Amino acid sequence: MKFRTLKIAICFNFEDEKFKEVESIAIKQGIKIKRPKKDEFAEPVGSMAGLLGVEGKSEIIDFDDEFMLLYGFPGTELDKFLKALRANKIDIPLKSMLTETNKSWLPGELIKEIKKEHEQMNK
Repeated sequence: MKFRTLKIAICFNFEDEKFKEVESIAIKQGIKIKRPKKDEFAEPVGSMAGLLGVEGKSEIIDFDDEFMLLYGFPGTELDKFLKALRANKIDIPLKSMLTETNKSWLPGELIKEIKKEHEQMNK
């Protein structure tokens, strides 16, 4: 018996049109997609992805950057999704995978770290 892995893409601060484009690609690939509202930014990213028992701070750290958090992509599934986004000219510079380390972080904490890493890589 083969079990299906839940693949999820969480899109923070996406405009309606861009979100619909990403959503269209995600649905075709069996990816669950979410777009949290600002008042949901107080929830740890692991909880947003549906992980149970994730505890963390509960405060809103606001940010306006577009950011995509990805979880549950087995094997080459992530590459397939990212290639489809590029093929459709959908640019999302700030992306991250949900990890054991960052699962209890707030979205605002994670984006701050991702931006720092992104800046260092682009020096």
